Amino acid sequence: MSRTQPLTRTVTITLDGNGDGTASTGPTLANETWAPQSVYIEASGGIPTGSTPATCTIFGPLGNQVDATYQVTGASSSMIAGQVIQPGQQITAVFANCNPSPATATLTVTGTRTVP
Repeated sequence: MSRTQPLTRTVTITLDGNGDGTASTGPTLANETWAPQSVYIEASGGIPTGSTPATCTIFGPLGNQVDATYQVTGASSSMIAGQVIQPGQQITAVFANCNPSPATATLTVTGTRTVP
């Protein structure tokens, strides 16, 4: 018998010397599925001052772009809602041109998960 539970999964990474990095998360249990409602992203260190704007692009479980933003210091998106994430699939946030290491970036996924 499966159970539905609230989902809040947070992944924090350290950005590289260029302010780039990738944060990913997905179901880890066999037969676990996720029904995400939103993602929240944030990069530490404030708005970069370089000529190339900082961005974050969100990808769904099949590698399809779901959303993108210049608001790397904190933004949420519900564009992931309606997708089902299976074991082995990931939700990914790709940060680019943010403040460089030791800055960090965070991806938080909220919604529900079904576990066996």
